[in-house]
Amino acid sequence: PRPYEFNREVGVDVFEVKDAVGRYFEILHGVDMGTTFGQGGIVREGENNGPPSSLSCLKAFTKGWTRPFGWPRLLTCDRGVHNRGIFGQTMSKKGVKIRTAGLEAPEQIGRVERRGDVLKKMMTKVVKETNATGTDAIDMVLDECINTVNEMSRHGGFAPVQWVLAKFPRSPATQGDEAEFADIGAIQGH
Repeated sequence: PRPYEFNREVGVDVFEVKDAVGRYFEILHGVDMGTTFGQGGIVREGENNGPPSSLSCLKAFTKGWTRPFGWPRLLTCDRGVHNRGIFGQTMSKKGVKIRTAGLEAPEQIGRVERRGDVLKKMMTKVVKETNATGTDAIDMVLDECINTVNEMSRHGGFAPVQWVLAKFPRSPATQGDEAEFADIGAIQGH
């Protein structure tokens, strides 16, 4: 098992979801392999015409992962072209070792694949229930779903967000939280 150490090894993968009108959005999803904390960002929208660019993946990774947490020591990914080019070159320049999964061996990035599948299924249900359409709506759905996965799952008895932040973040409009249960306006708005 990997050590419970945050930002030592991060796995990344890309998956796609559709909004309520059928427009495709590709999401770069990163998972810390020690704590299972996840982050993600939209890297491409529009028709399904192949993988997103390496540059868009690099921008999403730096904004969503390295800006708040710094550079990991090891990056685990599949052999997709979005993991090469400027993305791979920048990782190497920053001292991040890249470990790619075997050609027909997605189980080598199994934790990332499983967590990405959970996130994708969750996003699909939320999009269907809320009729989310457009980049801003999908970005909000992604934000809510990632927060839910990070707060509700358990790894080693703790939620991933507890490992990273050392506490649970504030969740407005939550009836189970004694500090938030009486905010009827926020609960109705949610």
